[in-house]
Amino acid sequence: AYLYGLGTDLKVYGFDNFLLNFYSKQQNVGKNTIQLTGAYGTQIFKSDFYFTGYFDWTELDFTTQNQFLYNFYSRSKTQKAYIGFEWIIYHEKPATENFNSNVHSNALQVMLKYAW
Repeated sequence: AYLYGLGTDLKVYGFDNFLLNFYSKQQNVGKNTIQLTGAYGTQIFKSDFYFTGYFDWTELDFTTQNQFLYNFYSRSKTQKAYIGFEWIIYHEKPATENFNSNVHSNALQVMLKYAW
């Protein structure tokens, strides 16, 4: 798929970063559509706990992936290790009446993340 559109960063109270993108989605399979994407993140109460995530919404599907993490190790400002969990939700509607692609996924996963 090809995405063409506009995006902006917003100042949203309680978030360190929050962005929204609005796209025209030109697909090689299926019908063309529009897509709204958001990404966000924040350090919770100036502690070592973090919340980050994103969402994608189109006429036919919705997905979101959110992470709740604790920074348990930091050698420098660039090297950090986190532990926590990630929650992924995905819903897809049938593209046509004759095509049964009605998918609903909901997964909670333990996560270990190293960033450099």
